[in-house]
Amino acid sequence: MLRKFLFFKFAPERKDLALLVLRLIAAISIFLKHGIEKIFDYQHTLSAITGRDHFIHLIGPQPTFMWEVVADGFLTILLAIGLFTRWTALLCFCTLFVAWSVVLGFPYFVSSVPGGASVASATHGEMVISYLIALLALVFTGGGKYSVDALLDREA
Repeated sequence: MLRKFLFFKFAPERKDLALLVLRLIAAISIFLKHGIEKIFDYQHTLSAITGRDHFIHLIGPQPTFMWEVVADGFLTILLAIGLFTRWTALLCFCTLFVAWSVVLGFPYFVSSVPGGASVASATHGEMVISYLIALLALVFTGGGKYSVDALLDREA
């Protein structure tokens, strides 16, 4: 009885439900914080991108901004519904990793880039790492049986 309790064997495993929850929380959270601001407050976001001194000058602010709109705005919606889950999670992971490493400078406890991007002077490295882990898990696992991918796979 104690063994069953310690190893949580009294509750059934629901791996597909866990993937649904992981997919929804990660995708909706990224969309609500970053996707909406890029889609609806694009002038502010574009001006913030233009003012930075990093590799964005090599690519250009407009292509960088357009990719951010695609990744944070539209790919997160696809991720939430589970369409092309592994690809969308990979592209979102790559985008977020570049933002975390190049733009933010790998912050975790404190900002590591003087004058680097921050939200209200707070570092949010632990949240970015949580998103990266969730996205990487979805790259490896896919969306599970409660996704559009699974529905399309059943019909094929």
